[in-house]
Amino acid sequence: MHVLDKHPIHDCLMVRGGDLNRLKKALNTWDIPLHKIIAAVTDNSTNIVKALQIVVGTARHLPCFAHTLDLIPQKVCDSEVTRLLIQAVKSIVRFFKQSNTASDELRKIQKSTANNQSSLRFIQSVPTRWNSTFYMLERFIALFDMVILLRCDPK
Repeated sequence: MHVLDKHPIHDCLMVRGGDLNRLKKALNTWDIPLHKIIAAVTDNSTNIVKALQIVVGTARHLPCFAHTLDLIPQKVCDSEVTRLLIQAVKSIVRFFKQSNTASDELRKIQKSTANNQSSLRFIQSVPTRWNSTFYMLERFIALFDMVILLRCDPK
C-alpha cells in the first residue's frame, strides 16, 4: 500500500486544463501501477477530480470528507443575511486593524476591565478558510462589549 505525502506529489496536485501527464508522471515516479489503485482521495476541485476520473476512473475516486464537510459552512456563509452580518463584522475588524488609535483605545479598555481579555486582538477572516470567519466572529463576540464601550465613550 502506498501513502503519498503532499510534498513529493505536489506537482500532480496542480493539474490544470487537461494536463494529465503530470499526474501520470507522479504515479510513474512512485512506481504505482493503475491496477493497484483502490481509491484516490482528493479535495473537490474540478481540475483534480477530472484528472483522476480520466486516469483511474470514477469508481475509484473518493472526495475528501473534510473538504466536503467544509462546504457546509461555506454555503451557510453564502446566505444573504449571514453574508451581510459577516461583511459588517469584517468592516469593524478592518477599522480596528487599520486604526492605531482605535486599537490603542480598545487595549486600554481591555486593561481597565478585569475579565482576562487584556491581550485579545481582532482576527481578520481569510476567504479561503471558512474557519477563519468562525474565529473572526468568535473573537468579535468576545470583544463586542468593549467595542460598545468605545462607541459610547464621550471622548
